[in-house]
Amino acid sequence: MNRIRCVPLMTFREVAPARMAEKVLDRECKRSLSALLEDKIILTRILSLAYSTLNTAMSNAEEPVPLEAAVIRRQFEAPPDRDLIDSVLLILSPNRLRSVLAEARDRIRDRDRLSRQELTLALLPFTSSCIPKAELARECWCGSWILDREKCCAFCGDPPSPKGCTRVWIRGIDAEDQLDSLLELRVANLREQGIIIPVGQDPNVLIDQLEAGALLEEEV
Repeated sequence: MNRIRCVPLMTFREVAPARMAEKVLDRECKRSLSALLEDKIILTRILSLAYSTLNTAMSNAEEPVPLEAAVIRRQFEAPPDRDLIDSVLLILSPNRLRSVLAEARDRIRDRDRLSRQELTLALLPFTSSCIPKAELARECWCGSWILDREKCCAFCGDPPSPKGCTRVWIRGIDAEDQLDSLLELRVANLREQGIIIPVGQDPNVLIDQLEAGALLEEEV
């Protein structure tokens, strides 16, 4: 029987090498900064500054530019305590940034693009001609997912962690075919509910309108 199920879908994409520096920085500094900065917006701003200096250094094959107290201070809505600024700069010290950059460069190993595997919840059709494939996967420290049959992470190069596996799904056939099958099932479901589809109406637009509470009055 044809079904549409919401499942954890494994997706694959390529990202810029600078993303490696961001992930190493998160591993080394994010927890310490989170404990220091209660305001998540300010945390995000300060991390973005560190990402920016690392990304520039990665792109230009340079050393990272040290963060300045005045720049950190401007990220706060109200003047922060001097000790707080010093603590942030200690966590994001020049030596720490250089260490993060060195590890990121070593992990990239001259690759121009990095493959990254991600997991999202998605509606997938399960039909006789379109059957997604079930796999087991583990999440790596870098946030990329590693299929259980793979020996190392395609993003950072580390082996899988020993923690338990998660059941994930991979599209069984071409993604466009799967999306077409999903749309056909959704349209068929609308017709079964007695909803009439106007001539020339884009089904995707119609579904969006119905989900937004719009009333359909035209007939085919």
